[in-house]
Amino acid sequence: APGLNIIMQLVIGYLYPGKPIANVTFKNYGFVSTLQALSITGDFKLGHYMKIPPKSMFIVQ
Repeated sequence: APGLNIIMQLVIGYLYPGKPIANVTFKNYGFVSTLQALSITGDFKLGHYMKIPPKSMFIVQ
């Protein structure tokens, strides 16, 4: 999601201009959240293919 990364930088740049620490922190949290969401989505997809109930998949995650 490189496009989302740039959008996050743009948003926080407008909200907190001249504050690089806020920019890096917001970018890091946004990137990690996106990465985790994509990872869990892939895991749920694999569990669906293997016919594992979603509740069990969520508990294991």
